[in-house]
Amino acid sequence: MLTPKLREVRALGGLFKRDYAYDAFWVAFRLTPEERRALFGPGVTEVELIVSIQGREGIVSWPVPGAVRDRLAPR
Repeated sequence: MLTPKLREVRALGGLFKRDYAYDAFWVAFRLTPEERRALFGPGVTEVELIVSIQGREGIVSWPVPGAVRDRLAPR
């Protein structure tokens, strides 16, 4: 999901001048894609993101907050 307005959010901008040798980036995605299916089920408690850049791979995982799981619960 392309979200250029994230650059304008002060809390995401950091305090220091940008260091082009080390770049941080944000990944944004919809909880329900255009097909209107949930991205992941309501029972999921942790998600993982794998990023590969120029042959190097990084993995990060984080817990899914209860408020997000509640939004994914069937209605």
